[in-house]
Amino acid sequence: MSPSPCPRRPGGCTPATGPGSPRGRGREGWPRYRRPPTNLAEYVNALAEAGKAPTTIERALAAISTAHRAAGRDRPDLTLARAVLRAHRRERVLAGTARARKAAPVTIAALRAMVPPALVCSCD
Repeated sequence: MSPSPCPRRPGGCTPATGPGSPRGRGREGWPRYRRPPTNLAEYVNALAEAGKAPTTIERALAAISTAHRAAGRDRPDLTLARAVLRAHRRERVLAGTARARKAAPVTIAALRAMVPPALVCSCD
């Protein structure tokens, strides 16, 4: 039995249904399809073009991976998506738009304001 083409992306997907699939049918009776790794790379590229920060894109990839694991499915192949993310980071650095936001160091006065007086040492 050869896989039927994906209705949304002809020739780009293979069905995840069949004798070995525990999932069967998807929502509204549509068969579930395994997406190629290029879909995640395209998604990362779209987020990068929308101006999203690399850490935001990393969180999106982590959420996708976690959702797959929670559903009992195989983890998606993130190799291409991470390569696109690395290129996005490199472009931001070369363009000078990469900025690391760092908090100012805490001062002694601010630290004392955070700690209850009973824990403050009177030796200094």
